[in-house]
Amino acid sequence: MRVSLLIGLAAGALTAAVIGPVYGGHPALVTGTLVAGVSALGLAVAHWVARRQSRWALRNHFRVVVATAVGVILVTVLAAAELMFVSNHDALMISAIVVAATLVALRAAQVASASVVGEVESVRDALRAVGAGEREQRVEAGAAAELAQPGGGDLARPSDADGGAGGDG
Repeated sequence: MRVSLLIGLAAGALTAAVIGPVYGGHPALVTGTLVAGVSALGLAVAHWVARRQSRWALRNHFRVVVATAVGVILVTVLAAAELMFVSNHDALMISAIVVAATLVALRAAQVASASVVGEVESVRDALRAVGAGEREQRVEAGAAAELAQPGGGDLARPSDADGGAGGDG
């Protein structure tokens, strides 16, 4: 969460750095603070999703990432429009916000996919071990619905008792 907080602050600082030289300190401060706050909220949503992701399909995780980025953009643009759009500087404002939201989207994707990536690495390592002759490999899966099985998400080697089918059919 600390890295996400830093990313949110960096998004606000980046926005302020773009706005400040052109429109001055006050608009830069207001816009940077707005972007940092909305970014922190978007990343908090990503962390919330990451804690609950075992109930969701992997594609839904990525939908959340996109929704987080779009949400950050829309909320920030709407709030900025209410607070300060009084002249023709809209293009610069929106560009700065989109750049900042890109940082948020990158971090949200990283947070939301971290446990799935870890499980994929575990499956890879288990497959390498099986290829090297170690036949009793076990991999716990639970980060994504696609990897979890009704038996608790344990991806064990099929036993001789089930005929070695290892699947539904």
